[in-house]
Amino acid sequence: MPASHSLGMLTRIQQGGLDLVSFSRRQYQTHYITARPSRAADPLAVFTELADVVRAHGASIASQTVFGDQSLADSGLAALQNTFGDITWPVTWLNSSSQRLGTQVSALSGIDVTQVKAGGRVVGSAFEDDHARYCFLGNLASPDVSGARAKQVSDTFRSMDAILGKMGMGFEHVLRTWLYIDSILDWYGELNSARTRFFEEHNIFEHMMPASTGIGVSNLAGRAVVAECIAMQPKSPAVRVHEVESPLQCKASDYKSSFSRAVEVVTPDHRRLYVSGTASIGADGTTVHSGDVEAQIARTMEVVHAILLSKNMDWDNVTRGVAYFRDIADIPTFVAYCENHAIPRGVLLETPAVVCRDDLLFELEANGIAL
Repeated sequence: MPASHSLGMLTRIQQGGLDLVSFSRRQYQTHYITARPSRAADPLAVFTELADVVRAHGASIASQTVFGDQSLADSGLAALQNTFGDITWPVTWLNSSSQRLGTQVSALSGIDVTQVKAGGRVVGSAFEDDHARYCFLGNLASPDVSGARAKQVSDTFRSMDAILGKMGMGFEHVLRTWLYIDSILDWYGELNSARTRFFEEHNIFEHMMPASTGIGVSNLAGRAVVAECIAMQPKSPAVRVHEVESPLQCKASDYKSSFSRAVEVVTPDHRRLYVSGTASIGADGTTVHSGDVEAQIARTMEVVHAILLSKNMDWDNVTRGVAYFRDIADIPTFVAYCENHAIPRGVLLETPAVVCRDDLLFELEANGIAL
């Protein structure tokens, strides 16, 4: 039997390898699903289990991210299509360089979700409620696979802006970005420079820097970078969006990285917090506990917790997150930390990835919801 409990407007269900957090509002529900294979012999069965939950809630998927080895991609995408029929939402499949497989989905019930297309393919989903218009974009990349890496970054951001523009929105409405970067350690500084140039050209520094994750993961298309984002266009001044500082860290811009530590959205009936990819970086911007993964995990978790507490949230408010490991052999250390600190780990998907500095071994991102 599935385990279920409620925390205010959040209901949590855990069954097998699947964790579901449902957020109820007057008009509709949002469902955050983190799924891992429950049977090692058949990892692709995770998509059938996912479909069962989505259908049970009468939901429409708005976005999906999959972390799985490239060798599983063809059969995995085919299984996804066989299970759901037409794929009407953006799917970002990332090569996690491991036989581990995991997926995260945002889905909605009780409200219409519209496809967003560009170049003849589905690149996003859009919906609106009483307070705002929303758009999820995924699997975005430069059309030029042979282009210089910095140009691919610029192309990707321009694509985001152009797609949003066709919907009457713009990059200034972007709350959160994910940049999945191939060979990250070779050119992370170059990526940051290209992102900063785009922000300068589009006056983003005069608005708000999005929260962001920039993590080393390759992709199926062989691009230098693949991106996802969430954008929101408020309908009234009652909806407010602002950057949130990290109580235990300096601003990322202090070391020339153009993103905010977190972004908070305040609406008349709830608050949402998007915590950027966070690693063991100190108040002066330098790496803390270099080479010590146990200490880096503890430091990272303390930093994220401090951000949550600064907005009157805690780990029970977290709806989804991703824990990135340089070495998947370190996952048990993370599991032990969560168990020792009573942190609900089911919504935190673990995956191998390369963090943006050679001496960083762990990174965590998280989203939270509260009244």
